[in-house]
Amino acid sequence: MLPKYKDIIELMKKGSTIEAQEQIMTLREGALELQEENQELRSKIREIETQLKASVDWGEEKQRYILVNPWHGPAQVYALKKDNSESEVAHYLCTNCFSNEKKVILTPSKRNGDAIMVCPSCKSSLDTGYSSVGPAQYAEDHE
Repeated sequence: MLPKYKDIIELMKKGSTIEAQEQIMTLREGALELQEENQELRSKIREIETQLKASVDWGEEKQRYILVNPWHGPAQVYALKKDNSESEVAHYLCTNCFSNEKKVILTPSKRNGDAIMVCPSCKSSLDTGYSSVGPAQYAEDHE
């Protein structure tokens, strides 16, 4: 427990300057510890605020998409809703990355003559069941 200011004053009045100085040093050490703890707590608060903002931002972003099945097979992707596009061109997002709160646009590719959609981030691939795919469409165009 840190010494009290009154106790230090009483020691000085009694002429116990060495004890008073020791108490002052203890008080200074306590103040430094509190400053360090304060800095750590401020840092943690900033980190939590950043995480909270990212979570809120992701919540708003994910409302702009809906899960669709553009190739009428088992492959599903997240497609941009036209009403929420904000003039953004239609595109498909990786479902794996989307579930991990990341927005990664799938890239069309070919494998054994079949059209596939590949995620450049997690490297997952979706077999479309077609030999080619056209441009991505908005979510409403798949209903």
